[in-house]
Amino acid sequence: MTDDKPGAARDEGDPQRSNSRNIISPNEAKVLGRKRYFTGKPCKHGHIAERSVRSGRCLKCFREYQQEYQREHRAANPEKVREREREAARKRRATDPKGYSNQQAAWRAENKEKIAAYQRQWYLKNKDKVRSQQAAWRAANKNRRSPTV
Repeated sequence: MTDDKPGAARDEGDPQRSNSRNIISPNEAKVLGRKRYFTGKPCKHGHIAERSVRSGRCLKCFREYQQEYQREHRAANPEKVREREREAARKRRATDPKGYSNQQAAWRAENKEKIAAYQRQWYLKNKDKVRSQQAAWRAANKNRRSPTV
């Protein structure tokens, strides 16, 4: 079955997906078991977007609200956010260590200049620390050096 609306055939059999060009009332969407509906009318903020069947909220407004909340939460709780991200990274490494290391290697290969710039900047900030560590290593490993000819 062909329809001049892109994606219409794909959305026909899937009750969870609705094509945003198909105008449908909240009650119809609820009867069909859909999570979203589209009226074609703008919300109070002027967005013409799908709405949630459960709350009636414009999905564009809700997305903007979520993004703003996340920005504020990240700014107010940097330690919590950092710990959550570290925990997620630990879980990713534990579940797929090979895939994680491949992903890291690919990132490093694509960002060599960025890494070099970061390392140079770190070195310039921490020159004294680096030099004292080098001196300590040299003192501890005098015998390990090969003699110069």
